[in-house]
Amino acid sequence: MEELLDENDILLLSQIHSLNTLECGLLKDDSFKYLAKLTNLETLIVTSDYYIENVSSHLLNIFRNCTKLEFMDLSYCDEEITRELIYKILDILKNVRNPFLQNPLRLRVADYPNYPQEQFNSMGEKYFIIEV
Repeated sequence: MEELLDENDILLLSQIHSLNTLECGLLKDDSFKYLAKLTNLETLIVTSDYYIENVSSHLLNIFRNCTKLEFMDLSYCDEEITRELIYKILDILKNVRNPFLQNPLRLRVADYPNYPQEQFNSMGEKYFIIEV
């Protein structure tokens, strides 16, 4: 069984500014807020279960602050990512990423709303790609 990081553990990790890859499980949803301090993150894989609704504001801060992020895996959460959250992420990425210099961020989720992928792709594929 994987050991989950508590708030003190993730607070210590958030002080390692050179960290570019992190795969971990979090004991509490509130620990997500410290991940936004890892501004050099390129890969983030969260292996614990949580409620998207409880961490959505923290996730948005991660997208806002971790501008080098290339891949985020949230697929361990069984909850569906909402269409509203997807559009909020897109709005942030349009402001912090340069599609001419950066590849689209790859976001892996367990499930997402059933709507035409083409509709999203025409608006956001330069900024991020959703994988299931």
